[in-house]
Amino acid sequence: QLFLIGIVGAAAGVGSFTGNAVGSRRQFLKSDAVIMSCVGAAVVVSAVAALLPGIATAALVGLVGAAASALAKVCLDAVIQRDLPEKSRASAFGRSETVLALAWVFGGALGVLLPHSTFWIGFAVIAAVIALAGVQSALVARGRSLLPFLGHRSRPAGVPDGARTTPT
Repeated sequence: QLFLIGIVGAAAGVGSFTGNAVGSRRQFLKSDAVIMSCVGAAVVVSAVAALLPGIATAALVGLVGAAASALAKVCLDAVIQRDLPEKSRASAFGRSETVLALAWVFGGALGVLLPHSTFWIGFAVIAAVIALAGVQSALVARGRSLLPFLGHRSRPAGVPDGARTTPT
């Protein structure tokens, strides 16, 4: 059993290395699209693992999930640098790091709380959570939200409709 966990861990390590290597070597013209593609890849691979249980699909989730996570993080940092004024960047980086750390904690908690005897339930739940987070991200980019208590943030005067604005 330890060997099987090692296979998944090694696949995740390779995925993380690959995602960071690609992210640091390439310049993405559409970072937002790359981020959403990474979310989509994570949803698809998690759903596949829910439907086809086994160590190979678990390792594939580790590989693709870690690569997508690393690549999306590099692109998120690029979006923050590109779209925010200098005075807001430190706060935005701090917030993004906090949200990403909380996501890791939430994912770990799900891994502990979900039943261990049924392989597919964990991957189905993770696919659903990632899909919801992806939909929420896409809606926020358009000024809307799945969560009504977040409310709509209006654009400052003089900012065109297509321009990105992020509160500080």
